[in-house]
Amino acid sequence: MRVGVVGATSRLGQCAVEALAEHEVVPLLRRPDALPGARRLDLGDPTGMGEALAGLEVVVSVAGAPIVPWPVLPRVTFEGIDRDGHRALGVAAAHQGVRRVVYVSVFGDGMEHLAYVRAHHEAEAALQEAVPEVVAVRPVGLFGAFDQLVPMARLGLGFDLQGGQARTNPVSERDLAAVLAQAVVDEAPAGVQAVGGPDVLTRAQIWDLAFAAQGRGGVHLPSHPALLTASAHALRLVDRRAADVLDFLRCILTHDGIAPQVGAERLADYWA
Repeated sequence: MRVGVVGATSRLGQCAVEALAEHEVVPLLRRPDALPGARRLDLGDPTGMGEALAGLEVVVSVAGAPIVPWPVLPRVTFEGIDRDGHRALGVAAAHQGVRRVVYVSVFGDGMEHLAYVRAHHEAEAALQEAVPEVVAVRPVGLFGAFDQLVPMARLGLGFDLQGGQARTNPVSERDLAAVLAQAVVDEAPAGVQAVGGPDVLTRAQIWDLAFAAQGRGGVHLPSHPALLTASAHALRLVDRRAADVLDFLRCILTHDGIAPQVGAERLADYWA
């Protein structure tokens, strides 16, 4: 089976390519010279998108606007990349006879008012309108997203919003890639699939794991959600996408986000 992977150079994309080793994988990248046999596909520019998808049976997309709370290129927004880019991908896929799209969305139950979550869920709907079979995989969080805690953990400092008691169960990129590979085959039902890892952890426990990985203890500094809210308001004047990220972070750091548990990799082992 010929399977295209949008965003194949990311950590999750590399794991997806490995998990799809039994298929003929075609990387779909903004910079196709990054991998042998890659084709150019830019979610921010639909030009040539149909040509990139020619001859593919299934497309797996792990690409999207970066979920980092600092400015990037002004045109890189969740609406422009995640929603509109995948809408264009769906139209091009339909024209090329692609029968199934596997899309990595975001969990975000009860958070549809947030731009980051809303753009992903609207992308799901756009793909479902265009392509016969769509599997929207909604991870509750990836291990790699927590790497941003490491520099602070090295200093022995962690920040807890509302006591750090909000719970979540992040999943490793490798375990999520296995879910994506299963979703490629005909037997996997189309629809929405929420995915989490094997361990349900509070945010405070996640900081403790980060401290332990550095071989030290740490101090939990109390913080208030209002600080993130104020920062988002100020940042919105400069970069709306980065402000939307802060809004999303405030929400997930103060509310439980727990998805069905899959895989076996644990955050403690990943950091170790």
